[in-house]
Amino acid sequence: GVPQVLDRPDAVGARHPERALPGDQARPGGQVQGPQRGAGRHPEAPRGLPERQASRLRTVLLPVQRRPARDPQGGQEPPRRPAVHAQALRQHQVARVRPHRRPAPHRDCRHQERRGRGGPLPRGPRQAPHEPGGGVAGGCGEVHVQQPEAAPAGRRHGLPDPARSEWLLRHHAQIVIAGAQIFWARECEKALTSERPVEELRALLGRQERQLDGMTDIVRRDLTALQRGSIEALIVIDVHARDIVEEMARDRVASIHDFDWKKRLRYYWDPDRGCEIRQTNSAFEYGYEYLGCTPRLVITPLTDQCYITLTSALYLHLGGAPAGPAGTGKTETCKDLAKALARQCVVFNCSDGLQVDTMGQMFSGMVQSGAWFCFDEFNRIDIEVLSVVAQQIRVIQDALQQGLTRFRFDGSLIPLNDKCAVFITMNPGYAGRTELPDNLKCLFRPVAMMIPNYALIAEIILFSQGFKNAKVLSQKMTQLYKLSSEQLSQQKHYDFGMRAVKSVLVMAGSLKRENPS
Repeated sequence: GVPQVLDRPDAVGARHPERALPGDQARPGGQVQGPQRGAGRHPEAPRGLPERQASRLRTVLLPVQRRPARDPQGGQEPPRRPAVHAQALRQHQVARVRPHRRPAPHRDCRHQERRGRGGPLPRGPRQAPHEPGGGVAGGCGEVHVQQPEAAPAGRRHGLPDPARSEWLLRHHAQIVIAGAQIFWARECEKALTSERPVEELRALLGRQERQLDGMTDIVRRDLTALQRGSIEALIVIDVHARDIVEEMARDRVASIHDFDWKKRLRYYWDPDRGCEIRQTNSAFEYGYEYLGCTPRLVITPLTDQCYITLTSALYLHLGGAPAGPAGTGKTETCKDLAKALARQCVVFNCSDGLQVDTMGQMFSGMVQSGAWFCFDEFNRIDIEVLSVVAQQIRVIQDALQQGLTRFRFDGSLIPLNDKCAVFITMNPGYAGRTELPDNLKCLFRPVAMMIPNYALIAEIILFSQGFKNAKVLSQKMTQLYKLSSEQLSQQKHYDFGMRAVKSVLVMAGSLKRENPS
């Protein structure tokens, strides 16, 4: 029985008399039984532990208990408990107690940002949470509706003021670019409607060159990543605006009704309708889609011609179809036009395995959200699928031209956002490409894309990196790479294209900022 087992010195559950702990009960034969529940607990041990964890804790505290008792005659104090055991006990207590604590209250991130900078931000009145219908889909729909309604307030307060250098760094990138283009269009029309338009355009050209010099000084300063991205994108836009003013002054444009002015992408601010964008006879409402601090495409004369074709197609509720060899900027032009109009642009790389159901789902999401879809390498899709896709696009464009708010698509009645659009890019003449059917060609406006002007692109990139003599440097750089591609090795791993030029120019800008002198 159990008493016989406990009489053995090496029995399990028996303890030697010298290792006895407080609370252990003596057994016949001099052996000692372990402590009963709740008896002889260490004064620092956490209460309410299970028996297995309590036995582990006693193992940790065993060296603490094996110390000489107080001598009643000598009064000698026992040695203090080692720090390592106290640390082990604290860790055990924290590990056991932490899961039973109440969760910490939510801390607003604004309080953490303002810590040490004058205290937390003042809290506004507490508002009741909005409870949209339809679960997650209903909530996303409410965000999609309310976000454009709240954005014009930021645009209104973001118009330029006299202290332009401070204004550039005080507002967000998207507000800065939109406000600068509104201000530029206003100044140009003010010069064109004056009594001496050519002289006023030349004076405006001088002011813009001074502004560019000031921005190149700003971009060489120690800025944050967002501030630097905002300034670089604005420099790209402002260099193109300077070139437009210089061209109009050279051609002696003297009226706002001249086609040299009407063909430009112009921004206007109306107190009632907000921001409006016009080009030729087309007019569009600013989309107010949040895009963040994104880089902008260098605008060349080829880009301007492509913009005219695409905006005319959008105004007639048609699609755009840029076509040309690889590396000519077909997809990037569509994406940059979406940034200019503040629209969401989704790029999809097509393949021969694309099915009709997948295309129908993408079209359904596009028309409900008002986004742009750019189908890259569209002529890689099989001819059988293209025939059905043509009918789907025809249904969408008919609903847009009729001004409907809801229409039936693939058997479902869905809402229609009139800001949606479809673009396709093609590489004609490549192997494995399909010729578009005639019922699909008539739904898109074609644009021929050729090799862009590398010297102009290099000049604008140098300006955005902080170089004031960018025109001379860009000509030298492009001539160097042209000679290298013609005279040096023709092996595939040697790249003297525009990507290599841009990487070298960006590296030169970083070295310029490190060594301004």
